[in-house]
Amino acid sequence: RARSPAHARALTQARLRAHPDDADAHMLTAELALDGDNPALALHHTRLLLAADPELARAHHLRARARFALVERAEGERAKAQLARAVDELEAALEAGLDDPGLVEETLVLALLRVGDEAAMDRAGRILEDLLARRADPTTRKRRQDLADRVRGQTPSRQR
Repeated sequence: RARSPAHARALTQARLRAHPDDADAHMLTAELALDGDNPALALHHTRLLLAADPELARAHHLRARARFALVERAEGERAKAQLARAVDELEAALEAGLDDPGLVEETLVLALLRVGDEAAMDRAGRILEDLLARRADPTTRKRRQDLADRVRGQTPSRQR
């Protein structure tokens, strides 16, 4: 029998009360918060998760997704600031070292696509060249190729 998101939230909350540093519970809580349209809560739990394990690429990915959701809610300069912060955080994570840098690089490409200016698109293209040159399982390779197609589709023809 399938469990509801509310049930999962209750279980993770109970787990976090008993074990406040439980990485899996913070990860699941962040994912549930994003699925439940609560990016601020997701951001909170990714911060706690990253404080405990800064090399966890999935946490950096979730933090960026939370920021992307906040960008959708904001307007003007606030949206730009959230997006710039996501880019900065992803780049800093890559500099620091991660358990799965490819995931964070893919997420950075998504952020750069949202920025959309010429410099961002050039950077996204360079990251993707490197990603596509690496060995990867078929699912990852397909996801990366789809990202490359999106970048090419968003890049003006004079830049191709």
